[in-house]
Amino acid sequence: MPAEKPGDAPLTALRALTIGSELALNLVVPLIFGIVAGKYLDAWMHSSPIALVSGLFFGLAMGIYNSIRFLMRLVSWK
Repeated sequence: MPAEKPGDAPLTALRALTIGSELALNLVVPLIFGIVAGKYLDAWMHSSPIALVSGLFFGLAMGIYNSIRFLMRLVSWK
């Protein structure tokens, strides 16, 4: 186990819960936004599942991208 830096806080239950919650929000919020935007575009353009599926995949991709960026910042990778 690497030695902790003086400014590092120990991994307490509250910090672990915060990290887990932020990771879940990074995945879920873009996914929901993509689905809602896809449904709205489908209703507007009368193209039943095309925009919904596109929004679903776009939201999933953005959620994964946000989660990777968060985890890289968490472990201080550049």
